[in-house]
Amino acid sequence: LPTGAGHDAGILASAIPTAMLFVRNPSGVSHSPAEHAEEADCLAGVAALADVLEDLACQP
Repeated sequence: LPTGAGHDAGILASAIPTAMLFVRNPSGVSHSPAEHAEEADCLAGVAALADVLEDLACQP
């Protein structure tokens, strides 16, 4: 997913496993005060993150 922006994850990835989670942004505006995401999309992102954290916590 090309966003054109640099993220800390890009630097951390050379040292530790790293991932990024994106939520839908229908306007396409990114890294701007005008950026907007619907509450339902944010909640879906929270649920996805919770699932991943639970999976990671249960790994041996």
